[in-house]
Amino acid sequence: MLYSSEKNEITMVLSGDAMITRPLSVFDEPQFLALSYVFKKADVAFTNLEMLMHDYGISPGIPGGVFAASDPKNLNELEWFGVNMVALANNHSWDYSEGGILNHLANLKKTNLIYSGIGKNLSEARSPGYLDTKAGRVALISLTTTFPEAGRAVHQRPDAIGRPGVNPLGYEQIHKLPLTKIKELKNISEKIGYKENKKGL
Repeated sequence: MLYSSEKNEITMVLSGDAMITRPLSVFDEPQFLALSYVFKKADVAFTNLEMLMHDYGISPGIPGGVFAASDPKNLNELEWFGVNMVALANNHSWDYSEGGILNHLANLKKTNLIYSGIGKNLSEARSPGYLDTKAGRVALISLTTTFPEAGRAVHQRPDAIGRPGVNPLGYEQIHKLPLTKIKELKNISEKIGYKENKKGL
């Protein structure tokens, strides 16, 4: 056996959403450090980075809602905790529009974190991030179904540089109802004047 990866043994820790707004490395509770140890010992330690890391010099990308952002220094706190791979495509990716995404990417490039899911154009947003470990190579593809239409990354072309955004997952929602229920809905729509209102559009 030439390579450790031929053992076909790899350890992964997969966690949910990370919203880090303060340092982690100041805490020394045994249970907390034990959890960090689990991340540090794993070959792959993944989380969904549910916020943008930038210096707050950028206006929100949409009106209203929760704008999730944090000091870029907290990326180092994630690394200290043991995280080495992060997904970036989620419902907060567009909180600070194009500037937020570009600033976020610039800060991520200063770390050793592997990431995927947003980019300066659609090709980059769709590209996997690759983590090389002694146990093998792991690819991460990140995408989301929850985003404002303006947050969708756009293809780069010879005549256009593309647009920063998320890697979107499109889908079609189909509702199936018995004929009796469809008739009920039709009656309701007629009684509330929906049909007449639709004519005026």
